[in-house]
Amino acid sequence: MASFRIERTLPYPIDTVYRLVGDMEQYPAFLPGIAALDVTPLAGDADSFDVDVKVGWRMLTERVQLRLTRDPEAQTIRMAQVKGPCRALSADWQFIPQGDGQTIITADVEIDFKNPILRGLYQANQERLIFRLIGAFEARAAALSA
Repeated sequence: MASFRIERTLPYPIDTVYRLVGDMEQYPAFLPGIAALDVTPLAGDADSFDVDVKVGWRMLTERVQLRLTRDPEAQTIRMAQVKGPCRALSADWQFIPQGDGQTIITADVEIDFKNPILRGLYQANQERLIFRLIGAFEARAAALSA
């Protein structure tokens, strides 16, 4: 299983960054590898959603169902696989406002593919994929703040 932590300080207010990460419906517009996505709100909970995602990398495509839970009071977002190609897949995001209008973001991620071919592809490209993902979020935050 691969576990890693992403930590960045972005020069944007917490509301902008929190909304960006929590608004999965917009992911296909800016995140590489997201081919399609369908968000279903959970009954009785305005901050929890089931998200069906079609992810693709080169000629491989997979479907994954995630549960997204936002906690606006704690400024956290949790994403966890419900169904899909992984034994484990989760990301726990935390957003910490700074007095100068910046926001510290941390994401603790765990991922373990069931399929050894997918696991090998991921391991061989992990660093590049993480940097592309981070770069996409940073570029989107800059575009939304412009």
